[in-house]
Amino acid sequence: MLSTKIRSTIIALVASSSLAVATVAPAVSQATAKKSPSTEVTCDGFKPGTVISTTHTVRVNGKVVTEFTTSEKCGTDGKWHKA
Repeated sequence: MLSTKIRSTIIALVASSSLAVATVAPAVSQATAKKSPSTEVTCDGFKPGTVISTTHTVRVNGKVVTEFTTSEKCGTDGKWHKA
């Protein structure tokens, strides 16, 4: 009698584990690899090689004293450099 219960329990465990494996296998086969974050180098969103010119106006008591322009280039290191 005890051997019949054990045999029935073993058969039930094997059947349930087979069902579990059959349920999980399709999900695993359809899984996709997680994409790595972008490693593209930028300077505040600008791509390397971009040149930006800025005109500066110096005023004293409302009068223009001088104006000058600076140019900076986005380098491949992700930092701005004088152009």
